[in-house]
Amino acid sequence: MTHTPGPWNISTDGEAAGVIYALRGFEWDDICVITPRCEAAANTHLIAAAPDMLRALKAVCGESEESDYLTQEQIQVMCRSAIRKARGEE
Repeated sequence: MTHTPGPWNISTDGEAAGVIYALRGFEWDDICVITPRCEAAANTHLIAAAPDMLRALKAVCGESEESDYLTQEQIQVMCRSAIRKARGEE
C-alpha cells in the first residue's frame, strides 16, 4: 500500500479552501477527488498518523514538554508506532 507521493499542498482559494492537492507531473491534482482507490486507503492512514508523527518529531527535536521526561528508547517506540500507524499496520 503506497500513499500519494508529495509534495502536498492545501488550497486557500475560495470554495477550494482546505482541499489537499498533490503534485503529479506538472499539474496540481485534487487528491480528495481523483485519488486512485489503492492510494486513498494509504492516504487515510498517513493523514490519521500525522498528529502522532508530529508528536514524535517534537520529542526527537526536544521541542515538546514531554521531551525532558522521555528516554531515547521511549522516543524510538513513539516513532516506530507512528510509522506503523502511517502504514496502516496498527
